[in-house]
Amino acid sequence: MMERNTAEMRDFERYAAAVGADRYRVTCIKMDAGGDKKTFILDKKDGATRGFTPDELTVRMREIIRLQQRGENIYYTPLSEEKHHILIDDMTAESLERLQKDGFLPAVILESSSGNFQCLLTVPKLRSGFDRDVGNRITEQLNRLYGDKKLSGCIHPHRAPGFENRKPKHRREDGGYPQVRLLYAERRECGKAQELARQIDRKYADAAKAQRERPRAVSS
Repeated sequence: MMERNTAEMRDFERYAAAVGADRYRVTCIKMDAGGDKKTFILDKKDGATRGFTPDELTVRMREIIRLQQRGENIYYTPLSEEKHHILIDDMTAESLERLQKDGFLPAVILESSSGNFQCLLTVPKLRSGFDRDVGNRITEQLNRLYGDKKLSGCIHPHRAPGFENRKPKHRREDGGYPQVRLLYAERRECGKAQELARQIDRKYADAAKAQRERPRAVSS
């Protein structure tokens, strides 16, 4: 039976209650001082990965903790059929404050290292046929404004709360590493991001309609 009174377990339970994803992919990345990375996905089998339900991940938590102890960086990727989980990465305290003042409501806020933040927004999918593109465009736009300008994919891993950020540059003099802190967790949807999703979806729908109505060239 997994001991539940660990930082990793407590934080996962708070995090999962706020995010409300169907499943969670666990990615492990080992980094060396030269910048090389070795990556594997915990449930990947025959080239496929579905992630774990919250209960399944809880059962595997002892194993995940052992992976960190051998030097792995641990990441979660929330996966849902009915919701986007929009990651805004590499935020400063200023850009995080600006995001919230602009009306966006994160479900989760993480401090991944000192003064560096990540947050997740929950946005219901519109089920229009453009969901993947809409999620990618929201992610791209919000990261351009507030976070990592290179991030454009909606389904994206982020650091797991309660685990250490084991990037070599964060190693302390005593050999330890900073813990990824779960600063905020509340189960809520972001209405402003939902309206942005509707705007983007309409643009895709209008473009598809124009494409259908475009006269076809008649060959002679």
